[in-house]
Amino acid sequence: MLGNVWEWVQDCWHNDYTGAPIDGQAWTKDGDCSKRVNRGGGWGNHPRALRVSNRDADPASANSDGLGFRVAREVTPQLQGKP
Repeated sequence: MLGNVWEWVQDCWHNDYTGAPIDGQAWTKDGDCSKRVNRGGGWGNHPRALRVSNRDADPASANSDGLGFRVAREVTPQLQGKP
């Protein structure tokens, strides 16, 4: 999952994790929302830098061939086991 493009996430930029949500929700309060977090590292990074905990920020309006996002779908009990 690492090394293709930086994963663009919904979180606003915060310098550290003080006050971060503990329930997995996006952290969109009290930060610099003009910048959004991207995680993991991309094709232009050295392999040593490719870590899930690696994070950076870019302006919310930025675009780049090194930024992307992951499409996710919640699996409900009705869908489990079905193609």
